[in-house]
Amino acid sequence: MNGDLARDKELANAQVHRFIILPKELDADDGMLTRTGKLRRGIIAERFGTLIDAMYAGESEVRVGLGASASDLKIRDAQTVAPSQAKRVA
Repeated sequence: MNGDLARDKELANAQVHRFIILPKELDADDGMLTRTGKLRRGIIAERFGTLIDAMYAGESEVRVGLGASASDLKIRDAQTVAPSQAKRVA
């Protein structure tokens, strides 16, 4: 994905740097999406604030209680691509 962003001059600086794979998909039944599939950003920020703060703090792992159980989630670093490397990534 970052290779595609690097090829677009306007989006080259808007690459994914860190990410977390959640144990469960977001869905409308949990209140995090509307019935039409739009994100409810306020609810997501409230529920996943600990994860977001850990990503910006540079942590590599965070322990959270999501749902009925607590779990450790790994924060992963994405490979970023410089605009000059974008053609080689494709």
